[in-house]
Formats: sequence, structure tokens, C-alpha cells
Amino acid sequence: MTKLNFLLIVFLLALLTGCGSFPRTPELLRENVTGGKFYTSKDFFKVKRPFSKVSSTYKKQAAKCLNKEINKVWFEGGMTRRTTTRYVPKIKITSRKTILTIQDRKVSGSKELGSPPADGFYRIVADVTPISKNVTSVKIYKQHPALEPVIMALRDWATGKNLECPDFTK
Repeated sequence: MTKLNFLLIVFLLALLTGCGSFPRTPELLRENVTGGKFYTSKDFFKVKRPFSKVSSTYKKQAAKCLNKEINKVWFEGGMTRRTTTRYVPKIKITSRKTILTIQDRKVSGSKELGSPPADGFYRIVADVTPISKNVTSVKIYKQHPALEPVIMALRDWATGKNLECPDFTK
């Protein structure tokens, strides 16, 4: 084995272990973010709004805005590349907690590494819990650098002030 091949293997192993595993469950996504894995971030905040209102807004807006297929076209190596990604939101509401998840899966174009769950790998998990009658905690875990517009929309929706849909293409 040449020194270059050895270094390439070491780099790829470091990259794969540094990124954490692709999140197949909401729990694994939370672990990746808490562990500081590559391409992860968190956004924890409180809003002066009842838990039931935040939860119902998330439910309505997720159905309206987050169930999307996004086409991306770019040029690389003298060739035109295309991919289509399907985003799938799911929401579970109980009296004590709301969990909003967003999964994504490539439906055409480039293929994903590993074996994703049916609706794709988990990219965002938002945990919504009541603190008091009129104060709600929102904890958003993210593993994908391109979903910042979605995080901003979730933040706005929690306040109830801006209910616009995020632009997935930014």
C-alpha cells in the first residue's frame, strides 16, 4: 500500500467517524448534536406562547410547508448534475410534549450512503415542551448544513408572528 493510499484511507475513516452516523432515528440525531458531530447544530429557546398554540402551529405549518420535493441542478467537472430530495415532516403531539421530525431521502440523482429508513435520514428534530401556562421551550436539533431556512421558520412559527414557508433552495 502506498503512503498516498494509506493517507486517503485514514482521511476517509476520520471523516466518516467525525460526521457521526447518519441519523436513522430521532434519538441518534439528538446524540449526534449533543456529541458535537460534524455538520450538526442546535437551537434552544423559549417563547412566551402557550404549548398548545405552538404545537398546533407546528402541525399546521409542517403539513403546509415542509412536505416537499426539491430539485437541485449544478455543474461539476464539466457535467450537469441533478438530484431530487423528498422532505417528510412528521409530528407527534401529546399533552406533555410535541416532537416534529423532518426526514429527507434522495429520490433521483445521486445515491445515499448506507441504507436510509423508508422516509430517509432524520435531519431535524424539534422537541416542544411546556414550561408554564404561557411559556414554551423549543429544542431544535439539526444535522444538515443546508436547512437553516427551515430552522428560522421553526423559530418564527413558535412565536406565531411569521408563518411564511421556508425556501428550501437557499
